[in-house]
Amino acid sequence: MNAKVNPSSISFRPITDNDLEFLYKVYASTRSEEMAVTVWRNEEIDAFLRMQFRLQHTQYLQNNPHASFNVILVDTTPAGSCKSKRTDCRCAKTYQWKQGTGC
Repeated sequence: MNAKVNPSSISFRPITDNDLEFLYKVYASTRSEEMAVTVWRNEEIDAFLRMQFRLQHTQYLQNNPHASFNVILVDTTPAGSCKSKRTDCRCAKTYQWKQGTGC
């Protein structure tokens, strides 16, 4: 779904522990094409992706203590995640965006 989003309806808020399931779903959505070619059952894919998400999330938090970890909101609905880290004069951003409902 490629619905147009009014830029003024987009905002960010810091992640909380309550966002972890949503953040997992966003992460998993970015791996769906890759997982589609495996011979794994859905339960195996879910277990693998949850392990990968936990490791990545923990690593980001531990190794980037001054980074910003946010949920992207469209109106008030979570729609993605944004990680940003400022180093010297550079700013590196990683966006994960899931459009549609049910993410």
